[in-house]
Amino acid sequence: MSQPIEKVAPDSLAKMAEDIRNGFVAVHPGGIFRRRVIEKQGLSVEATADRMGVSRQMLHRVLSGQSSVTADMAVRMAELSRSRPETWLQLQNQFDLAQVVQTSGLYAADLGHRVREGLKQSR
Repeated sequence: MSQPIEKVAPDSLAKMAEDIRNGFVAVHPGGIFRRRVIEKQGLSVEATADRMGVSRQMLHRVLSGQSSVTADMAVRMAELSRSRPETWLQLQNQFDLAQVVQTSGLYAADLGHRVREGLKQSR
């Protein structure tokens, strides 16, 4: 019988923004799935892909962070891990947001300020 992963509660936006500002490096949900589900169950990528009904290549792209977790993949991941699809989508959204903030240097508060300033200048 497969072991469920522990439920991951989404952080508040304020906590997430603080983590990003403090240099927190987000982990792609594919890496989390690999460690907490595939490795814990002693499965191969090929066996996991078969159970999920996806190609080995597609699963590998998600596990390696080369592809995002889609809604379809989140449902499949949730079924195998006995979790909720929303958890995997939230992890993907948090990862994507952290990547944008880390590469652009923008934070939500900074962006809001810049938008307001831009609107003032365009008047």
